[in-house]
Amino acid sequence: MLLPPRPIIYEIHTFVWLDELSRRYGSALMLADVPLAEWQAIAALGADAVWLMGVWERSPAGVAVANNNPELQAGFVRALPDFTPEDNIGSAYCVRRYEVDARLGGRSGLAAARAAHNLVLVANTHPAYREQLINPNSTYRKGLDAALALQSICKSGLRGLARHLKS
Repeated sequence: MLLPPRPIIYEIHTFVWLDELSRRYGSALMLADVPLAEWQAIAALGADAVWLMGVWERSPAGVAVANNNPELQAGFVRALPDFTPEDNIGSAYCVRRYEVDARLGGRSGLAAARAAHNLVLVANTHPAYREQLINPNSTYRKGLDAALALQSICKSGLRGLARHLKS
């Protein structure tokens, strides 16, 4: 799917969004389970693409650091008075591996979500991951080309993203 020259990208904190949808629908949902109506509602807002923030597997070491830091713990309790260590899933930016987190449905869950509708799904990435994306033999290459385009945003804005996705 080609994006327009100035695409509108709707960012979603993936874990929070799936938790909210799971509560609304009364069962645990992963990316592959998101009802089509939810994707259509996002598209109805005028979004051309959805940036799924925080899909990568998080570092258990990062969770441990946060759970042992009194200042962070105090902040967690201020935000969530009944906070427990199990509530801490870790920072989306403290990545263990660039694998779609199994709690979201893994790589196959992301692929199924991409195939289910007409929105472009973009996963946030880091420059260190670029090599896997540009390697034609990478298992990530198929279906994740849009993630590489995020690097264009830093240099040339959304026009760079649209240009990359058209190529």
